[in-house]
Amino acid sequence: MSKEPPPPKRKPNDSKQELRSNYELKTYPQSWYYLCWLLYLCYGYAAFVPTGPVWGIHFIAYIPAAAKVILLVAGGLLLLPRIQRTLYLTVANLFGTLKEERRVRVLLPAVIAGVCFILFHTFTIKTDIYGDSVNMLKWYGDNATFDWHWITDVLSLHLVDNKEALTIALHRIVAYVFSIPIESSYRIVSELCGTLFVFIWLVFVQKISSGPLRIVLILLGLFAGSVQVFFGHVENYSFGILTSTIFLIGLYYYIEEKIGTLAFLLLYLLAFKAHIIAILYLPAVIVALAYHYRNALPKLQSLFTW
Repeated sequence: MSKEPPPPKRKPNDSKQELRSNYELKTYPQSWYYLCWLLYLCYGYAAFVPTGPVWGIHFIAYIPAAAKVILLVAGGLLLLPRIQRTLYLTVANLFGTLKEERRVRVLLPAVIAGVCFILFHTFTIKTDIYGDSVNMLKWYGDNATFDWHWITDVLSLHLVDNKEALTIALHRIVAYVFSIPIESSYRIVSELCGTLFVFIWLVFVQKISSGPLRIVLILLGLFAGSVQVFFGHVENYSFGILTSTIFLIGLYYYIEEKIGTLAFLLLYLLAFKAHIIAILYLPAVIVALAYHYRNALPKLQSLFTW
């Protein structure tokens, strides 16, 4: 019997060539690049003039000038398409070729989230120059006795006056139950919200991505600017960010028809009561509902071709 010749061995560079061919350099309208550079110039301006309406916009404004220039130049280079592609391919080569692996692991995200909790707790933000923090400690500091207004305010129709009612109630209840100052309550809840955010994000990214894109999404989540509110910050944003993240993940699963309408609307209500800024998601809620019930109304079917 004649044996078939073995398949030729792939050269080490074959996978790199295949990876490069899968990611050709895309071009976009020139106006997009102009807009990106305009926004980045505003970012650079805020780095050198951190006062007035741009005060505190990012940390680069508060580091030595030499380091500031280096970081801004590095950020500017990343706006160039060819450099973006080269960097992405470098990361891709470090983590191997693309694989359609969608396995979801829980242990490693839990470990990373635990490490983040330690970091959030160790490097707690402490400031006495941010006006809202000072006022919040004064307004919500009386928690010696339980007040039912903490709960009823959540149900109030005066949305602007109670725009963060659920968040405030959560912190005051924690302070009351554990007999701790309201400042400690904010710091603990902030750190726990950050831990849950990291864990949920890492699990979700495993679900929707594979290969080098997964690494990019993980880094975007872990190093997003909003993560700083999880470092024990006395603010009403940490719980709001967590609930909004859960809602957006629920939006994904609702579009994929993995959860029902009731669960989807409850997730939105949770985010909305945590912080009124979630009203910005209302158009997304309407579109998601229309997409979900598109088969019930023939006129809706023509609107959705994606």
